[in-house]
Amino acid sequence: MKKGIFLFSATILFLLIFIHALPSEAELIGDISAKEQEQLKKFAPHAKRGGDVLRLRLKSGAFVTLSDLSDCTIWETCTLYRFVDYFKDIGFYLVFMAYYEGFEYSMISDKSGEKYMVPAFPEFSPDRKWFVSVSADDSGYNENGVFVGRFEEGGIVPDLSYRPFDPPANEYALYRFIEWKDSQTILLNKYTRSDMKLCPKTPNMTYPVILKLEKGVWKFHEDLSGDTVKCGPNVID
Repeated sequence: MKKGIFLFSATILFLLIFIHALPSEAELIGDISAKEQEQLKKFAPHAKRGGDVLRLRLKSGAFVTLSDLSDCTIWETCTLYRFVDYFKDIGFYLVFMAYYEGFEYSMISDKSGEKYMVPAFPEFSPDRKWFVSVSADDSGYNENGVFVGRFEEGGIVPDLSYRPFDPPANEYALYRFIEWKDSQTILLNKYTRSDMKLCPKTPNMTYPVILKLEKGVWKFHEDLSGDTVKCGPNVID
């Protein structure tokens, strides 16, 4: 087993133990290293790996080079890059980045090589003009919140960066992506502290949220009708 793969597996084990990842995220993390080889074959010669170095070909013929910092005994020297996918129709590579504590993704333009960080796997709108990245994490290692980006002229414009733990919200809330209902409507679930009127016997509850683009602004609409609220812990997944 190569040193890089071993260290990557060790980091994944650390993440699974200490990060409050959702089951689907945990499964994704555990599969990334193995799936990379398959994806590299699928997208050769656009994406190549040589040892600890990942290279991504730009439309100009030049390469973006990502080199692992594979000493994962301390956080300063631990950054592991794994190729995830190449979305040719929108012109972006997707790379997973694992750290000593936590992880994120990098979306890299195949035109300019510019890198855009997103906290969780991007889910694309049906018209491929937008993406949403929803990260549910209360460990402090990862971002927590809902982030929407718009593709424009080969780049990404951030349209929404909602972090419920931060001011002005100051709210304990974890969100879960469900689906794009249409290219301007995103369905989510929200896990938060209980409203004692709706869930008087449990400290937490989950309910649907609609995130909708209205006159150029993404707005949250919460559904707190009695039959949609689920009372109790660990119902976000």
